[in-house]
Order: sequence, then C-alpha cells, then structure tokens
Amino acid sequence: MFQSSEVPKCQGSRIPGRKEAKRSEILKSYMAKNFEELIVWQDPRMLANNVHSAFIDSKDFSFRDQINRAAVSIMNNIAEGFERYSKPDFKGFLQIAKASCSEVRSMLYLALDFKYIDETKAIEMMQLGVKIKAEIINLMNKL
Repeated sequence: MFQSSEVPKCQGSRIPGRKEAKRSEILKSYMAKNFEELIVWQDPRMLANNVHSAFIDSKDFSFRDQINRAAVSIMNNIAEGFERYSKPDFKGFLQIAKASCSEVRSMLYLALDFKYIDETKAIEMMQLGVKIKAEIINLMNKL
C-alpha cells in the first residue's frame, strides 16, 4: 500500500514536441499506469481522511456514515473506472465520482447548519471538494 508521501505525482498535462501527434497517442503515452499515480485519485483520498477525522466522534451515526461513504466513493469510483481500461467506462465512473464529490460538499453545508463541524474545517474540505471536481472534469475532457 502506498503512503501519501510515496505516491508518485503526475507531471503536467502537455508532452513537449508532440504537436503533430494525435490526441489519443498523447493520452496513451501520458496516462498513468496505476490509479495511485493520479492526483485526481490522491486528492479524494485526502478528503476521505479529512472527513473521517472530522466526524469520527459524531453521535449522528447515519449522517457520519453517509458523508464517509460519499467521500470514499469519490476515490473508489476513480480507481474502479481507471481499471476498466475503457474510456467510456472510465468517464462513467468519473461522473459518479463527481456526483459523490457534490454530495460531500452538500453534506458539509448540513454539518455547518447542524453545528457538527466548525466553519474553518468545513470551508477547507469544501475547497478541496471544488478542486477535486475541477480535476475530475479536466480528466473527463482529456479522455
């Protein structure tokens, strides 16, 4: 299992000197070999850990379980879609991951309303959620 410090990072989205190459060739040569290499998977892992830590002591078990499931769903759908080796399948799983990301953000608003979490933590996780959503959309557009 990779520790967060060991997970390789992807470098940039352009391959220099390849203007004449087809988009699919560029993607093929750039694509990660393992889902753990994808920043679009690494950030949801961080979010899932943050959500788990923030709500670990919550007595509202159904709320806690739902927000944890939604957070874990983001990274799991990215991993599962990546392993399908089919662009249409991967896109479908990325759409599910993006929806789960919105679910987490929505539940964070409720957590604020219910006073389950302080505003600083909620905003930090919401901002990470917005970043993840943008990363997912960016990857979907490149497939």
